[in-house]
Amino acid sequence: MNEIYAIIPIYVENIGNAVEIYLEDRKIIQYYSLDCCIKKIAKNELIDLIEMKKIIKKSLNITKNPPVCLKTGTYCMIKVRKTISKNDGSYGLFNINSIKETKPNEILLKNNTTIKILESKRNVDEKIRKARLARIFVEDYTNNFDL
Repeated sequence: MNEIYAIIPIYVENIGNAVEIYLEDRKIIQYYSLDCCIKKIAKNELIDLIEMKKIIKKSLNITKNPPVCLKTGTYCMIKVRKTISKNDGSYGLFNINSIKETKPNEILLKNNTTIKILESKRNVDEKIRKARLARIFVEDYTNNFDL
């Protein structure tokens, strides 16, 4: 299976919400929301998203858009576009291991794809750092779980 580098929300005219999924060697479009996409991946990996988000929010004191730790990678939420309407997705999901370089207003992935973003380089670097910490907390939580 190809590693997911990024999942970016888009709006398709006359259809609605969709996501561009950037893989190692190609990009595909799926016609559902980013939230739905994350839930499908987590369900496929047998991960409880609600519990994972609770652990991360509590451990890192994050109130909005916590990192997402899946078996296939650790992802951080970065703003990629302005919202079109209420409840419209404007944050993309980036695999922290696939980020080659952060620049002002863009991220360069390991496959040399550049994605425009609406956050400062400092904010992005801080989100990547918190995502790395989140991975440590989630692994510690799951490894030290006793019945």
